[in-house]
Amino acid sequence: MWPNRAAGEVMTPVSDLLTITPNDSVEAAIRHMAERHLNQLPVVVDGRLVGMIARVNVLRFLDPNGRLQRR
Repeated sequence: MWPNRAAGEVMTPVSDLLTITPNDSVEAAIRHMAERHLNQLPVVVDGRLVGMIARVNVLRFLDPNGRLQRR
């Protein structure tokens, strides 16, 4: 079954993707991921993908008090 499937058959169309911009807050990204049970969000500028933000990466920067650590 899977060997005969194309990626396009199981992907989420770009028109259905929830995206954020580089200027959106990390808090907004976390909220969107939590509300929609997502592990990552595409970061888009002028319709172009510029990166991805993943829940696991955000969690690595959180301290025990739930605040973002500065790099």
